[in-house]
Amino acid sequence: MQGEIRLAAGGYIYSADGDPYTSDPTYSDLTLPPDSTIYKAWLFWGANDNNLRTWTPGDVRAKVKIKVPGATDYTTIDADWADGVYDWSAAGLRADVTSLVQSAGAGTYHVKDIFQNRSSSDKGGWALVVVAVGESLGYKNISIHDGLKFVASAAVDVNIDNIITPSTGSFDAEALVIGFGASTNYGNALTIATSSDSNPATCTNSTAARLSNSLNPHNDILNNTFTINGVAQTTSHTLGEWDTDIIDASSLITNNTTNVCLRNKGVHESGQAGPDWANLHVLGLQIEVVPEVRMHTGYVDHNGGYLKAGDIVDVHVNVDSTGSRGNDIYLYNVLPSGLSYVTNSMEIVSGIGVGAITDAQGDDLGYYDSSAHEIHINMGNGATSSSGGSLNYLEMVQVKYQIQINSDVTDLQTFENSLNLHYSDSVSGHDYPTITKTMNLVVRDDPVMPDGYTGDGSINSPFAHPEYANTITQAGTYYFYQNGTVFSSYVDENGWILIASGESKASGAYTQVTDIALQTNTVLTQDIASGLRVNEFRMNAGADENTPFDWETQDPVYVKRLQAYQTMGAYFTDGEGRGSEWTGTGGSIIGTCDAPIVSLHERIWHSCGITTNLHWMPNLKQNGFNSEHNLSSNNLWGRFSADLAVIDEINGDNDAIAISSIELNAIDGVSGAIVANESRYTTALKSGTYADSANPTAAEIQAVIDAVNASEAALAEVVEDIAGNTNTVGVTAAQLNDITGVSGADPANEALYADALASGTYVDSANPTVAEIQAVID
Repeated sequence: MQGEIRLAAGGYIYSADGDPYTSDPTYSDLTLPPDSTIYKAWLFWGANDNNLRTWTPGDVRAKVKIKVPGATDYTTIDADWADGVYDWSAAGLRADVTSLVQSAGAGTYHVKDIFQNRSSSDKGGWALVVVAVGESLGYKNISIHDGLKFVASAAVDVNIDNIITPSTGSFDAEALVIGFGASTNYGNALTIATSSDSNPATCTNSTAARLSNSLNPHNDILNNTFTINGVAQTTSHTLGEWDTDIIDASSLITNNTTNVCLRNKGVHESGQAGPDWANLHVLGLQIEVVPEVRMHTGYVDHNGGYLKAGDIVDVHVNVDSTGSRGNDIYLYNVLPSGLSYVTNSMEIVSGIGVGAITDAQGDDLGYYDSSAHEIHINMGNGATSSSGGSLNYLEMVQVKYQIQINSDVTDLQTFENSLNLHYSDSVSGHDYPTITKTMNLVVRDDPVMPDGYTGDGSINSPFAHPEYANTITQAGTYYFYQNGTVFSSYVDENGWILIASGESKASGAYTQVTDIALQTNTVLTQDIASGLRVNEFRMNAGADENTPFDWETQDPVYVKRLQAYQTMGAYFTDGEGRGSEWTGTGGSIIGTCDAPIVSLHERIWHSCGITTNLHWMPNLKQNGFNSEHNLSSNNLWGRFSADLAVIDEINGDNDAIAISSIELNAIDGVSGAIVANESRYTTALKSGTYADSANPTAAEIQAVIDAVNASEAALAEVVEDIAGNTNTVGVTAAQLNDITGVSGADPANEALYADALASGTYVDSANPTVAEIQAVID
């Protein structure tokens, strides 16, 4: 599941009233991951009483009171399980409190009135164990085992079987341990043994297999602390004899592990008085599940332009493997109402099993079930008409099929089309969590953007220009209008728009899509990317198993590369575009030789065989700083800078893109630019007056815009006067002098100019030249 364990815990405080049914309250905070929900919650508690060996449901001794966040009163909880042990005179209890905690959520939990009748000491406590789930959380294999066992010199073993760990690479693993009754200066150890052959692991007493961290010594694991990965957690009272910990176990659980044995045992080592007598209540593991099969999806409107009723949509699905354990791999897509499958459009276009797939069931690797509206494709080595196959390391399957938007859908109707990939683990036999990718398709009937429209980047209000991505404060998926279509991209909190994104161990040329996301081995389509108005570029990658890097450039040569949808890397003999224009940290991206000009989706960057430089060539399965390895998850970003755009315009328009009114108005301190005058602004900016043309001020730019606006307004009035002055308002001398290239108009002659203009000589009276207007004035 996509989830993790979260905890709150507190101790037992003996009540001075001597009533065995009461104890003083203790409290602790439960925190939850952002955007998560509670899948399961249990309250575990224990104290000094062995008579609960005879527990039956409803026993008054098996009750406890809990106050949830925001509540003023306590709720009485009945245990759904309880037991006692004679050796230490202990009772352990459990209650499923899922509904209660789901309603209350994160916050401070108070617990009181834990029953005990054996002593007046503070022996015991409670722990709230919560499994939180959410799409932002990683996949984990979570096992929680509870009960009550007395632990001394004799070991207590818990076997956890049929787990999944990755075949290669690092992964996280953590152990959960809850116990009570341990004493200072006595020893207790928790060991972890593993097996990788699907047979139960043989438990061990080896000191090398002991769990520990700075707050939980290897020979004193039940030491009455509340810790999470070596960090002490805050509780209302110091724990007397109660221990709750999550401890990192990554170094003790190996790749390809299928079975684990957890052993808890009292130990007697140097400096200790003897093996501890304690009570083990809960043992658990949460192990990161690193999927060995990945799915990347995307779509393109086959008809081009906006998605409209009746349009055909090309669906692209790439499935690849980072290991060799993926088995029974198949794709299924149940189409929502309003979308239809295009007959006989299924095809495996590259990788294992290339060829067309018919719609009938039983004759090849896929079928379309018209009654269930399900597209189903089995894939991989050994795939048949009835079952999926396997993929070895870096093998891939690229699938394409078509769906059609029904003709009766309405404008702005949204379809959430979920594609699902099933696969199992060939070692353990267990299914991995199903991978689900959702395509959001929005029907747009030639939307008209009114003057001044900006949009908010949402699916129903796309941004009008990449400039507006600079206004966002939260990273995520945003939508953009562009050249008669809409695309979506991941945008980070600094306005960087994702153009291409690779995942480690790339398996082939990237798929061109209109809905790009992080680490998907996809790139924006040529139509979109080549017209994307960005003038800053960034390439970065996390550490993974290679060199992390983060580089940026503002050189216009890369704008031209993007316009041509070409490799961003080095290939010019004069040195331009080799990489020296980039600045940043990590690795090196300077090429020393000529490289071929290739489409962007095949090669993002090519460093000409320098093995320590950046090689980002998906079609050659090279994705990282070392050309022989595919270990970096790389990203190519673009961002628009209005300041940079106007500087480029003033100094010769090196990027060959005329600045727009939207872009001019995006400059701090500049306003009033309008679409009608855009062509004039580009000319006027080049001839404007600047103290430093490399750093023009907002006032200098505004002066150019104001002059153009005034000139164009005056020209409009001149044309109106030439046509007969139907508005009966003659052009003024000031307006005439506002026209660029016109001078000498005298206020004393204003009454004469309208008639004179009407009788002037023009090649085209609707478009008089400056010279023709000047002749009238003179």
